[in-house]
Amino acid sequence: MENRKIITNRIVMIHHDIDGILRNFPEYANKLFFKKYPEYKQYQVPSDKIRGWAMGDEFWPLNKAREVDKLMGEMFFSEKPTNVFRYAPPLITPDEWKNHIYILKTAFPNCRIVISTHQYTTHSKIATIQWLNENKMTHEDLIFTDTKKLFGADYLLDDKPQTIVEFHNNGNVGVLLKRERGNGWYRRNHKNIKFPMVNTLDEYRELILAKERVKIE
Repeated sequence: MENRKIITNRIVMIHHDIDGILRNFPEYANKLFFKKYPEYKQYQVPSDKIRGWAMGDEFWPLNKAREVDKLMGEMFFSEKPTNVFRYAPPLITPDEWKNHIYILKTAFPNCRIVISTHQYTTHSKIATIQWLNENKMTHEDLIFTDTKKLFGADYLLDDKPQTIVEFHNNGNVGVLLKRERGNGWYRRNHKNIKFPMVNTLDEYRELILAKERVKIE
């Protein structure tokens, strides 16, 4: 583990989204979907043709996209969904997460490590708690919300552009994790993006460390 010095003793609220950041929900959901409905694989478009954030935006023509949205809703968000949230693979290892927290806690002894995620159903919330425990993603707070800007975060790492747009104001720092299938469409269509973007969790942490050093200098 890296050795760092204390930067500040103030309470720094550091939020992390789950899906697309810590948990590989998008790819695993597609894998399960195509296993059940292989005939729709032919309608999935290349990453540079994705039109938006919704699952159906990865498919064309429009009538097939609507069919996919409906079928995926039934698979993953119904009363008896496929347990994609419990068993989707992690995007980082327990050791990588442990090191991430260690460095942040060394620099900011009073920081709070927060998981803030929008889970649509009771099932996905319960499965998410189980997933976090089983994958050793320790944290101080777990918040289920679609309005992350309301919960006192100083920093947020998310892969959904609209969440970052809403969050990145009033001194909050919203950071977009680049994912070609997840938000490449947004980055291509917006030339004057005002919030920072990173490629990895490590880059997110280094951005926080740099910004907090500036505050005290």
